[in-house]
Amino acid sequence: MKVDQTTIASAATRMGFRNSALMVHSSLASFGPVQGGAQAVLNGLLEGGRTILVPSFSWTFGIPPPDDETPVARNGIEDGFLGPTTGIGRVYTPTCGEIDRDMGAIAAALLNMDGAMRGTHPLNSFAAVGPDARTLVGGQTELDVYAPIRALARRGGDILLMGVGLEAMTALHAAEELAGRRLFRRWANGPDGDATAVAVGGCSRGFGAFDEVLAVVERRECVGNSVWRAFSAQATLALAIKAIRASPDRTRCGRDQCVRCADAIAGGPLLP
Repeated sequence: MKVDQTTIASAATRMGFRNSALMVHSSLASFGPVQGGAQAVLNGLLEGGRTILVPSFSWTFGIPPPDDETPVARNGIEDGFLGPTTGIGRVYTPTCGEIDRDMGAIAAALLNMDGAMRGTHPLNSFAAVGPDARTLVGGQTELDVYAPIRALARRGGDILLMGVGLEAMTALHAAEELAGRRLFRRWANGPDGDATAVAVGGCSRGFGAFDEVLAVVERRECVGNSVWRAFSAQATLALAIKAIRASPDRTRCGRDQCVRCADAIAGGPLLP
């Protein structure tokens, strides 16, 4: 099946995406050949006046905690780990263009579009393009990492997985926080170059366990070789919050002794 901008736009219409906000997690490779590549996918999704939101994480700006920082208990950090060093001497800015490779080609392409807006979180920013871009990402701060997802839900937006599983759905981390868990703390240099603590999510490798929870609101479509799975953001948060409160272990991954899972299920870090 030929996949191009028209194919993408038609699929988005069939899935019922209105001229509202759409959060996208994607694998460009999942489609097979795409005429026009990542930009064609974005252009097709943007047709009709939609706003596209993507995670644009940049963990490479991470640094170890300051030497005088009191260690945070139950913070999802394995014993003996001193923290990343790739961000030492570097300062993130929303215009830096740097994005982790595993965010995918579509998220990277969005950052280069005219009018793209990006949040201020140095490690876990979100980026958006379209009429509501500023509204979606403008509320993000270092300690309110998931403000864009709450804004998406308030605006009646949807979440679209293109060729990826629930392990990629960042909204489930937002649901963990809304269910009462405290987010982990990591460190990066602030705008002034001084180390600052920022809030981040935990392990997502167990999020496939939410398949049965979200099945009641899921819509599916095949586009080329890519399986699209769409969910109302508002319904996703409501269902996931309820499921986490009812069964905290649902978020646990299959890795023995996963510190991040154990600490998250216990409620997250013990902050001062």
